[in-house]
Formats: sequence, structure tokens, C-alpha cells
Amino acid sequence: MKHLTLVGQSISRDAEECAEELLRRIRRGEVLGIAFTALMPQRRFFTGVCGECVDDPHGVRSGLLSLDDELRDIIRGGDFEDTTR
Repeated sequence: MKHLTLVGQSISRDAEECAEELLRRIRRGEVLGIAFTALMPQRRFFTGVCGECVDDPHGVRSGLLSLDDELRDIIRGGDFEDTTR
């Protein structure tokens, strides 16, 4: 069984900047798969899974739970820190 390790968090209020950073990391070979949800107008959303996330769906759920924790902190009024670089 593969194990995942959280290597950093990336929270940004700017979707375009976040997407560009993700693409840069993909092109450098630092990102091997993605599991995501994207919010659209009228509170609609879509989700996707690609790359190695498809091959290891059980492991990737750990990352999604970490994201869920971050979102819960934001909902509860925790400090929002833009960590996109």
C-alpha cells in the first residue's frame, strides 16, 4: 500500500494564480495526480480525478481529508493565510 505525506498547503483567494502554480508544478514533474472540486457561478461545482490519483484512490482520500480540515478551519473563522508561491 502506498502512503501519502503532506508536504505543504496551498490556499489562495486567486483561482488563476493557484491554477498557474499547479500547472508549473505539473510541468516540473512535481505533481503526479490531482483530485479536485471547482466552484462555479450559481453555487454549482464539478469534480475530477486524474493521473496517479486514479491509481491510488484510497491513499488520495488522506489528502482530501486534510483539505476538508482546512476548509472546516476557514468556516470556523480561522486565520486565512494565502500560501500560494
